[in-house]
Amino acid sequence: MCGFAGQFNLCDNSVDQDVIKSMIKIINHRGPDSRGLYVEKNFGVGHCRLAIQDLSVKGNQPMVSNNGRYIIAYNGEIYNFKVLRRILEKKNYFFNSKTDTEVVLNSFIEWKKDAVKKLNGMFAFIIWDKKLKKLFCARDRYGMKPLYYHHQNNSFIFSSEIKGIIQNPNVKKKVSLENIYQYLVFQNNLNHSSFFDGIKSLRPGSFLEISFKEFKKTKY
Repeated sequence: MCGFAGQFNLCDNSVDQDVIKSMIKIINHRGPDSRGLYVEKNFGVGHCRLAIQDLSVKGNQPMVSNNGRYIIAYNGEIYNFKVLRRILEKKNYFFNSKTDTEVVLNSFIEWKKDAVKKLNGMFAFIIWDKKLKKLFCARDRYGMKPLYYHHQNNSFIFSSEIKGIIQNPNVKKKVSLENIYQYLVFQNNLNHSSFFDGIKSLRPGSFLEISFKEFKKTKY
């Protein structure tokens, strides 16, 4: 189990790296082996790692692609990553680590959003495209790995846990009585919202693309 949290400001406001650090610190129990941070102007993401594959620092996250354009923060396990790696190696992709994280990253570079259809496993991840200033978020088909987000006031805040989001001072900690009532009646939240106003869960088997001009959710 790993965890990640971050923020994408849909304006010129810079991200406060101390805020990102505090968001990842509060979910550090998800990955006590290492902590990483990536911040550039209006985007920032932190990651806490539970090292399973490739215990070296080469597997630490956030992980940057070889061309420096893409950054990934990932939580999960891809069962067919060795098969995908061999396919990508034949396409002249070079790997610095033995992790499935790097396979997910290079799969996205090669196949873009169709990469999620090739992944067999449980996962939640975000990939930042520095060139296009675009964020891609995805979750596995059964929702085994969590991904929560808050989209309001020109900011998109995300985390593996709700506590990571409400740690951000830009998010008002307001309980949603409507969603609590819904849960008490149906034993579930049918609209994939949480017990906090404005905090939602990305639906299983879905991905989200967000940029200055786009906010698009797709069921794959």
